[in-house]
Amino acid sequence: MRESLGEQGYAQWKQRHGVTEIGASPSASAPVSQSIGGKTYYQVNGKWYDNPEGR
Repeated sequence: MRESLGEQGYAQWKQRHGVTEIGASPSASAPVSQSIGGKTYYQVNGKWYDNPEGR
């Protein structure tokens, strides 16, 4: 996501979608994600989803 949007666009996307990061400063660039059984899950607004948009 970051590569396609660039750093500034990615930061705006994170803010718009409520993506939070654990153990990083607010300016860090990676969303919270975890791979389980070959599938990646993303934390958005404190809940886990199977897509970075939180749907």
